[in-house]
Amino acid sequence: ACSVLNGKLYVIGGYVYQNTWDDGECYDPESDRWTPIRPMNRCREAFAAAAFNGHIYVVGGLVTCEVLNEVERYDPISDSWISLRNMKNKRACASLAVSCGKLFVVGGFGRAEIHAQTTKIFQAIYSMEMYHPETDSWERKTRLDEFSLQIGTLPIPASIPSPVTLLEGNFDNFHLKGELLQAIKDLDFLHPTESQYNFIPRARTGKNLICQSPSGTGKTTSFIISILQQLDPIDGEISTLILCSSREMASKVGKEFEKFDKYFSGIRVKVLSEHIPNKKKQKRAKKYSVPHILIGTPALVQSQVKSGVVTVEKVKHFVIDHCDRIVGDFKQRCKVDGIVKSIPNNSQMMMFTSILTKHLRRNCEKFINERSF
Repeated sequence: ACSVLNGKLYVIGGYVYQNTWDDGECYDPESDRWTPIRPMNRCREAFAAAAFNGHIYVVGGLVTCEVLNEVERYDPISDSWISLRNMKNKRACASLAVSCGKLFVVGGFGRAEIHAQTTKIFQAIYSMEMYHPETDSWERKTRLDEFSLQIGTLPIPASIPSPVTLLEGNFDNFHLKGELLQAIKDLDFLHPTESQYNFIPRARTGKNLICQSPSGTGKTTSFIISILQQLDPIDGEISTLILCSSREMASKVGKEFEKFDKYFSGIRVKVLSEHIPNKKKQKRAKKYSVPHILIGTPALVQSQVKSGVVTVEKVKHFVIDHCDRIVGDFKQRCKVDGIVKSIPNNSQMMMFTSILTKHLRRNCEKFINERSF
């Protein structure tokens, strides 16, 4: 299994040369070195792992033909493993996720039998369990309606995000608008991820920022909250411009805004879906109410800026999502250059990526400082 904690990569256990392993290694990307860590208390393969509250949790797994329900927690400070309360069900190849300060283990295989001395037959299970770290106890939750037999890919309810580190504080600590807090509570987002904890307080002050964080750590939520917190909508003006790498991504961002702005009155969000090819459509488009937040690809936005359908001279917040895909593409970069010439120099710039190479960082910093690639 593999997990990321405090910026380091941990690889633990597994199966090599007909042997099940209990040892692990830690990779430090800054020094480009692997360091051995203390072995687990139990050899295991096909288990699930997740980083949570400064520790790594491993659950279940398989040893030869024995399916496990044992749980362990690794402390990187003391380099030690502690055995925790066993799950109620034995599971191999399950999925482990963190949500609302709890651990959720979903699905997997509950029993293994050997047929003809070589073939392993597994019995799928459909249940889900929730772990309470404060009481070291497991609780059964609503079972899955359907199950995917493809190992390692289980359908997880939308309310359970990817395994990420959640912090002890909650969104109330950010002193957000009441409308935002209510929407966040409706979504059951009780604790910010580490990425959100580091980003939101800085972004809401209007600083230019480059945010690098793995996929699934809430980058989109970070800039949506930051924008809505700062937004002072003025009718007839686009206050926020968000560039996405594809129309599909733009549509997803638009749908995310719907979840967070529902308690605000009068905020208009528009996702660009097509170019304006002729004057008739241009005239018709101008009749539409001007959005406060505009979302689209560089090509679509540039097309409408050039045609005069969209004006960005009043933009206060400018976001480039998945900037590695946009900045890394020469044609996309040229289109962004054309758009930025119309945006005020004092507008806030926020750039997001899951991968930040030295070359990409230099390009992003140059763009923020000089407003040009």
